[in-house]
Amino acid sequence: MNLSSCVQQLLNNFLAPRLDHWCKEPAFNSTLINSTYQKELSIPYESYGEYEKCLRYDVTWDNYSIGELAEWDWNDHTNTTSVICKDGWNYDRQIFSSTATETWDLVCEKQNIHVFVSPLFIAGLFFGSLIAGPIADNIGRQRTVIIFIIVQLLGGAGVVFSIHEWMFIASRFVVAVGTRVCAITSVVSSMELTPPNYRSAVVSLNRLFYTSGVLVVVLVAYLVRDFRKLQLVVTAPLVLLLIIPVLIPESPRWLMSKGYTKRARKSIQTMAHRARTTIPPDILDIYTSKKVIDETVHQKKKKNSNKELFAHPVLLKWLAICGFSKAACQLVYFAVSMNLDGLFGNIYVNTMLAGVTEIPAVLAFTYLMSKYGRLRLLYATYGLTCIGGILSIIFIIFLPDQPMVNTVTMILIRCVASCAVNVNTLISGELFPSYMRQTALGISSAIASFVAIFSPIIGGPMQEIWEPLPSLVFAIVSAIAMFTIIGLPETMGKRMPETIQESMDLMNKHPDNDNAKPVDTTLKQSDSIELGLKYPKVCPDYVAVISGYQDNLAFTSKL
Repeated sequence: MNLSSCVQQLLNNFLAPRLDHWCKEPAFNSTLINSTYQKELSIPYESYGEYEKCLRYDVTWDNYSIGELAEWDWNDHTNTTSVICKDGWNYDRQIFSSTATETWDLVCEKQNIHVFVSPLFIAGLFFGSLIAGPIADNIGRQRTVIIFIIVQLLGGAGVVFSIHEWMFIASRFVVAVGTRVCAITSVVSSMELTPPNYRSAVVSLNRLFYTSGVLVVVLVAYLVRDFRKLQLVVTAPLVLLLIIPVLIPESPRWLMSKGYTKRARKSIQTMAHRARTTIPPDILDIYTSKKVIDETVHQKKKKNSNKELFAHPVLLKWLAICGFSKAACQLVYFAVSMNLDGLFGNIYVNTMLAGVTEIPAVLAFTYLMSKYGRLRLLYATYGLTCIGGILSIIFIIFLPDQPMVNTVTMILIRCVASCAVNVNTLISGELFPSYMRQTALGISSAIASFVAIFSPIIGGPMQEIWEPLPSLVFAIVSAIAMFTIIGLPETMGKRMPETIQESMDLMNKHPDNDNAKPVDTTLKQSDSIELGLKYPKVCPDYVAVISGYQDNLAFTSKL
């Protein structure tokens, strides 16, 4: 899911890139004059060192022979007037054979439409974040993923068969919605199937698949230079994910929160069978006991998770902080990612560098999160991003003849921002109770996605106003976020809360919430879920089942 999410998000750089273009002169179509000399003859040359992209000289070139054109002195254009392009444009095809930019001439008069391609895709991510929580909390994690895989397939087909620029943009919006819903739901499901000690590793594994998508999109885009075929190649494999219900059962935590006793029991037994282990009947009876279900159903009937989330002052404060924190790092991340084609250097090399630096950074942060905690890592990432923004400003001003230095700096800033997104996702999921976790994570992601809508503008048009301006924005936003997260508690080593009271207990200064107080003999849902984790000698195999299908075999062997 996350690999596909990354591929789709970076694909805009290859589907609708910014291309070098100049006015087409029909009189030169049948001549042997190369494109460079055609520019010298027909395109005004500006003082900033580039040819005009939307103007040409008002000269009737059909009146001149090849010999006269070959001897033409471009200085003779001193008094020649310029007019807008009337016959279309020529495009530089050294890198791309077919793009949406060229197909619908998204330049000059249509430049404003091209500017909307990336922001509207991120708007799709925003909309997906809004609906992910309510849908997944109501119909389940598994069904939500399947439905929105189909949504992605439909959006991809729309791109492939687009006959108009707005059909192309709308189809990419649909792809973004499906991408975000699947990504959020898969992360929440992974966290619900994972014990505290392995939760950061599983979330980081999700992020690692995401970062691997950078290398995948570089390879595929390098081999497939036609934008329609490229969208088809990256979308078609999603059909294979429709077999997810056969491979991965529904989250037992969600089933229990809805009172689906039999389905929860079957889900646990399925995981146990695939892990080649068994669960003692008495332990399974405790987990699915009527007392546990009655308590859970009573909570669900009594409380509306959305209203309670906004009514509780502490939860609301955490939600606002998580939303802003994630918005800060995603703003930086997408501002660089959506404008890799605008950085100095080759688009494929820049994208590859982004992936090569991001993968080891995510692996390192996976270890560091388990050792030093979530908050310390967030402080570090925002601090590094702020410093990187300041260094970028210095390089642009004092090293204008070394643009590659700034390109590398921007790629490193993106790398650190990616790690911040990973930490934010983990801590957001660990703060809120199960019955509102997906909703809270969806809202925080929606806030971040809404802010990120403006990121392509920061990385693109804003740079034309003043080149160091995007770097200045990165530094300021990161500095603000670093002070904002002071209001969050540390969640390292603490079990995921099932109730609001357990969420409030996270503010206790104990290093491990499970060891902070003795276990109550009256089992609640959260206690039954963690029973195997607390008492491995009594029920060692139970740990493997609750850990989740992906890590069951490895985790059981360690025990």
